[in-house]
Amino acid sequence: MVNPGVKVVQTNLASADYMSSEFGVLGVEECDDLFEKSKYLAQGFERDEYKKLDSLNTKREFLFKFWKKRDDSPETQLNEFKRLYLSRIETANARYRTMSAPGYKTDRGRVLVLYGEPDEIDRYPNETNTKPYEIWSYNNIEGGVTFVFGDFSGYNYYELIHSTKRGELQDPNWMYRISAN
Repeated sequence: MVNPGVKVVQTNLASADYMSSEFGVLGVEECDDLFEKSKYLAQGFERDEYKKLDSLNTKREFLFKFWKKRDDSPETQLNEFKRLYLSRIETANARYRTMSAPGYKTDRGRVLVLYGEPDEIDRYPNETNTKPYEIWSYNNIEGGVTFVFGDFSGYNYYELIHSTKRGELQDPNWMYRISAN
């Protein structure tokens, strides 16, 4: 049947998919919160693009595409990578929250979110000649890497002071920085 009074609108089904996804029900604050948590994964141009978005639907569509692009198994309904990433955010928040920041925004939280649970953690909370520090070891990244965190404040706020991971902060004299003298 044809009704000449009804205007046919062509839609791009690929871009309309976000409305039937989990992103289609998010509000502005939820979109902004999710993207804030996703910034460790976002490339510079993606951060710039998100800042320019001015409507709820464009934010929803951006997040839909952002996570779809990172889905290891797009043929399944569930985005396993997103689920793992957000579960790491929750773990970081539970373990490393400070008075001034959620756990995922701390250095230990960021490392946990990006690289997962370390294979080994050596804790040195009260050595005589050093401030408290921790050494996290990852055996399956770049042939084995470490991250060293120091608590300079004494209030359980550990900062990254050295890593052997490419692209991370490196300070071969990190022991000098945590010495108590």
